[in-house]
Amino acid sequence: QVLAEPGQDAAATRLGSICSALSTNFIPVINFVPDAGAVATVDGNTSVFVCSGDGQADVVAFTNTSTAGQNYAYLITDESNVVIEVVTADAFDFDNFPEGVFRVWGLAYPGALLAQPGDAVGTAELAEGCYGLSENFIEITAGQADGGTVQLANGETSAVVCVGDGIPDVQS
Repeated sequence: QVLAEPGQDAAATRLGSICSALSTNFIPVINFVPDAGAVATVDGNTSVFVCSGDGQADVVAFTNTSTAGQNYAYLITDESNVVIEVVTADAFDFDNFPEGVFRVWGLAYPGALLAQPGDAVGTAELAEGCYGLSENFIEITAGQADGGTVQLANGETSAVVCVGDGIPDVQS
């Protein structure tokens, strides 16, 4: 008959009515609530524009409200939630990204990280065992600045003015 009850110290309690012995090993059980929380930039933004491809670093630093206390990664996806990059750091340089709209999701997990480029968030197994995806994402819009062209109202792109002649040199 088993005498042990929940909460008792197995090494210091009589476990059985006749005889008993403990195994030579044990199995650790990790209680994990996969809470990835919410994600934002360190400035608190959830939407950012970067000038990608200009040779200047476009580093975006991330933060999260996860209470999991375990491993955490950021998944950068396209608008269809297909993984493009898996980032285990709290920042990423988007300068080499093409023009477009991307999402940064947070992922809390206790075991091995399985997510890889090409995985679909929501259908792929992103980590071994249980995991939690953030309740929101950061939207990253990557593009190029376009200064356009300027011209005067008459279509001309140059004008000659006489400075100091007392006549206003208004150009429109």
